[in-house]
Amino acid sequence: MGFCRTLVSSFSQSWLKKRKLSRVQAELQIPQHSLILDIAVLESVNAALKPASDFTDVLSGENYVTLSSVKPILQLLTGDVLGPSEEDTILMSDIKVKMCQVLKQKYEAAALQKLLAKACLLDPRYRGNHVEDLEEIKEELLEEMQGVAEE
Repeated sequence: MGFCRTLVSSFSQSWLKKRKLSRVQAELQIPQHSLILDIAVLESVNAALKPASDFTDVLSGENYVTLSSVKPILQLLTGDVLGPSEEDTILMSDIKVKMCQVLKQKYEAAALQKLLAKACLLDPRYRGNHVEDLEEIKEELLEEMQGVAEE
């Protein structure tokens, strides 16, 4: 937030920076806007994105296996963390809804869902708690293991 304040104040105090901003916006053919510091908007965006940041850190770890954690974390994110809250502003609510839509679209492929379910079932931390078709996934895993044993 402090960086944003500094950035906006430097543009508001310098006509050279304002002119350069206008020129760059014209070159890129984007609408010409001046920089405005709206603390409420920044706080809403920050509040909506902060919980997702913590989960991103967990999933991006390089020293441990995380595939089995994707499905439980997605369920937690789209259900509880990014769910509607009474304290949410309209902007926060819109950001959360859009984030949930993007996450659901990104992970909706049936093959990916099966892979995540298998990984979740095999992880002793989850023991299949986050798998909808538990028996079907167990049978598929058994068939795969038998296929490997026969080869």
